[in-house]
Amino acid sequence: SSGINAEYGGGYVDVMLIHWPGVSKMKSDDPQIRELRKESWKVLEQNQVHGRIRHIGVSNYTINHLEDLMHYCSIKPTVLQNEFHPKYQESDIMQFCQENDIMFMGYSPFGQGNLLSDS
Repeated sequence: SSGINAEYGGGYVDVMLIHWPGVSKMKSDDPQIRELRKESWKVLEQNQVHGRIRHIGVSNYTINHLEDLMHYCSIKPTVLQNEFHPKYQESDIMQFCQENDIMFMGYSPFGQGNLLSDS
């Protein structure tokens, strides 16, 4: 939508992510969630095609979510942002990203403060 351009002074957004694969107040196994994810992704793709968003990606997705996305996307995600720190590393999802040319970005680098304590 043109609202993105107007809201940001006619420029573009560098990176926009879908924050969570679920939907608030819906059960995780509700089949409508998949359709809502797909619809959200298509909106990001349209905005990227029109130059409003440079890079699109997802956050907190599992390999299953990513594989599903790869089946219906026209544009692959540029980035996956998931929790990652020395006490929580998902090497399988990082390998998936590497194999599919998706940049992996970790958040919570200090394990929500747990790495700063001696325990």
